[in-house]
Amino acid sequence: MLASPVDSEIPGKALAIMEELSCQPFYKSRILACGVLPAILKVLEWQDAENCKLAVKIICNLSYNSDIAYHIVYLDCILKLVPFLGDRSLAGYCLGIMNNLCSIEE
Repeated sequence: MLASPVDSEIPGKALAIMEELSCQPFYKSRILACGVLPAILKVLEWQDAENCKLAVKIICNLSYNSDIAYHIVYLDCILKLVPFLGDRSLAGYCLGIMNNLCSIEE
């Protein structure tokens, strides 16, 4: 559902639901187990600002879990966040993600 930027509301609704779930500790590991993290990171390449905003929020929420943060680093997320540092509404989330990723041990 998240794999391609189709002209529909489905990816946005799926991201909105996932953003809500990513706030809950119970669901964080389940989101990772479902294998959707690469698809969420792929959303950052879309030109849809609202979906990108949801994806950044999801990644931020997930990055508080050190096990998931390791996967975020492994998937080379940092370079994908750099363009969003110039967006005032997303810069705080991006810096939070980077801070959380710096806290993990390799």
